[in-house]
Order: sequence, then structure tokens, then C-alpha cells
Amino acid sequence: MIPASPPLFFRILGNCALCGAEDGTHSTATLLPDGSKKDEKIVCQECFPKTLPQLPESPADPDEMNDARASWAAVAIESFVAATRTDPEDALADLLGNLMHWSDRNGLDFETELERGRGMYAEETQPG
Repeated sequence: MIPASPPLFFRILGNCALCGAEDGTHSTATLLPDGSKKDEKIVCQECFPKTLPQLPESPADPDEMNDARASWAAVAIESFVAATRTDPEDALADLLGNLMHWSDRNGLDFETELERGRGMYAEETQPG
């Protein structure tokens, strides 16, 4: 039996373009309207969140937990990008699409769960 290949992200090891660390494992790129890539670079696990778009101002955070909630979500996105090698710009949409497939296979209604998630978000961002 032939052993399975390691995930592809291990094959793009190099120096991080942002901090210089020697353990860069994620590839990021700016996508142009024609679908081509520009400014592709390798970044390490610690710098990867810095490559994601940032909101200029966050909504209310009455229990001061939303930074933690966002960092937990970043772990999921980073793991998804590492496993699939999707572009960071596409990661959220691609993950949501895959969660639809997961929901189908696990007897859950994705739209119902998405509405529940919207309700949780609304509660977590209501001004105190």
C-alpha cells in the first residue's frame, strides 16, 4: 500500500514574507478581476490573520468577548485554508459552501443553523 502524501501546504515551506520566520506555510495572493494572482507570498501561521481583510470598526461588544470569538473563527479559517489551499479571499465562502455539504450529510438544515448563528451574533453585538 502506498502511504498517503502529506497535505500540500507542507510543500510550500519558506520564509514568511511579513516577519521573516522560516516556517511559512500559507500562500496568499491578491486576486485580479481576470482571476489571475498578483503579489503571491508565503506567510507563517502567526501572520496569516494579518492577511485577512479587517473591518474598520467593530460592532458593539457588551461582554467583551467578540475579539475572542473572532480569534476562534480565525483558527477555523486558518485550518480550512491549510487543509484545502483555498485563497484567503475565498476561504469564508468556500468554507460556508462546504458546511452546506456537511449539513446535508449530517441531517442538519443549513439555513436553520445559519439563522441560529445570526441570532447569536445579534445577541453578542447588542449595545449594553
